[in-house]
Amino acid sequence: RPAVRAHLHRHAADAAREDLSRIFGLGDFESADAELVPEGDGEGGTALVYRVREKHWGPTYLRAGISFEANGQGAIDFGLLASVNRTRINALGAEWKTQLEFGSTAFLGTGFYQPLSFSRGWFVEPGFSYTRRDVPLYVESDRVAEFDVREATSRLDLGYAFRRFGELRLGLADALVEPQRQTGTVPEEYQDLVGESFHKIGLTFAGVVDRLDSATLPKNGSYTRLAGFYSLPDLGADDAY
Repeated sequence: RPAVRAHLHRHAADAAREDLSRIFGLGDFESADAELVPEGDGEGGTALVYRVREKHWGPTYLRAGISFEANGQGAIDFGLLASVNRTRINALGAEWKTQLEFGSTAFLGTGFYQPLSFSRGWFVEPGFSYTRRDVPLYVESDRVAEFDVREATSRLDLGYAFRRFGELRLGLADALVEPQRQTGTVPEEYQDLVGESFHKIGLTFAGVVDRLDSATLPKNGSYTRLAGFYSLPDLGADDAY
């Protein structure tokens, strides 16, 4: 009986460590711990009790920051960043995420992350984004013009999250892209780019493997992301690629 009890305690400790990792990984708690306590009439019964402390500043989180980028040719990009994340919207842990960027690139993105199960990793995420950025046009290494490119995208993703290790997504995206010439002269062979909008519809794929020890200030680990897009003219895309 002592050997059986010791085996059960080791099993409970392993289960507790895994559960605490998942609980803390939700991002909603300041602390989480567990302990075995006597149960019933004290004849050897025990219970595994979890104690958590919720973050007093949630469940809506606001973050802000700046971005700075420079290259060897003297070009400098500067931006102001902000994100709003509303967590625990329903019993399955849905989240509404919105990101903003102002500067050389303007960006607005919002998505509703909805898990389909509490015990498994399946989820869906519809979303919308709008981007405005400056894109140079090069001809034989010479910068001849610059475009103001605006893109509005709607998407719907189905994915699976592998707990703490990453996720896979497959989705459908529908985008309208509008390039407008700002400066320079566009050669004759590229005149079809001037003032013409085009339609992108296709399948999207993304896979992430996240082995960092911290999401904000990592010191160890690695982060890998692979993404792809496959255009579908049968659904209305202007080009196949």
